Amino acid sequence: MNPHRISLARTLPILALLLSYVIIAVPATMAYINVKSASRNGSDVIVRYHRFQRRIPHEHFLRLSVEAGADITSRTIQAVNLPGHFIEFAVAKCAGNSWRTWSPFRWDFLAWRAFSFPVSCLPFWWLTGVGLDGLLRRRELRWWHLVPSLILWAFFLMWVSVFYFGFSAFERTETVYPIWSVWLWFILLSAFPITWVKQWFKRRRIRTSLHARLSAELQ
Repeated sequence: MNPHRISLARTLPILALLLSYVIIAVPATMAYINVKSASRNGSDVIVRYHRFQRRIPHEHFLRLSVEAGADITSRTIQAVNLPGHFIEFAVAKCAGNSWRTWSPFRWDFLAWRAFSFPVSCLPFWWLTGVGLDGLLRRRELRWWHLVPSLILWAFFLMWVSVFYFGFSAFERTETVYPIWSVWLWFILLSAFPITWVKQWFKRRRIRTSLHARLSAELQ
């Protein structure tokens, strides 16, 4: 397959979705193996953590292992899929619930976000792929690509500035996930202003060349 024909707008959302669920699957698999090994002949398992104690029925081993893996990795997945907050906020408001605590079907809040954010962020990964295609493959970007992406880029630029000029060094240390995730999306979306500038110069050179040719023909 010719790598120059691979569209990042198509492949990037799929890769991001798979990566997010692999991040969940690794600790979930380890948790399932641990409870299965602790179970004797399919018996229930008692989990103790300090004063906390819980009995896990053997028929719930898989479900609870998946939930545990989602809980552990939820903040990382939310950070990787940071623009998914926009979709989640809209869905929560439409459902008439608090965005900070909303989850359907009585799901655990962190587990729900671990599973929903990779899906909510798919349009933004697609848009990022469009920008990278324009930058790396020199594809022409249309205004309906540029306008929303430049707004998003300016939004993340604002938050990068807020983190580094409005937060102390200690506060930046305490908010490490938001900082690196904001930087990630700021860098990814930077493909749009760079491509836009390149396209502007390209059009300007074409107009100058046409004007010069037309002037030469008229003389």
